[in-house]
Amino acid sequence: MELYVGILPDHIDDFDLRKFFNIIGKSASFRIVTHDHGEGVTSNYGLVRVDSEKLGFRLIAKFNGKVLKDTKVVVREFVRRNYSNDRRALNWREKEWNDYDRRTDDRRGSLMREAMQTLATATA
Repeated sequence: MELYVGILPDHIDDFDLRKFFNIIGKSASFRIVTHDHGEGVTSNYGLVRVDSEKLGFRLIAKFNGKVLKDTKVVVREFVRRNYSNDRRALNWREKEWNDYDRRTDDRRGSLMREAMQTLATATA
């Protein structure tokens, strides 16, 4: 099971993360991921891989909301994104989309449909 550790302070490394969770042995691996958003803005998050789900859920319950170097961190299960949905696939902009779209169900979409139907009946 992999855990996501978010809202990490700057200048933190794998050792600090291991020390925070206080896990001894090879039952867990720790990794810090840094994303550069441009113009000097970066964000950090940690990935913790544990052997069992039971240990993972115990770590989530124990460490979610705890303070690490004056920052309250978020600990939750890490979920990988699934790109199998056609609209979210890597090349979704190149594909035709002729199917029903959920966005037409929002308020603006329904108002626009009503206006188009009214306009169509008025011109007919």
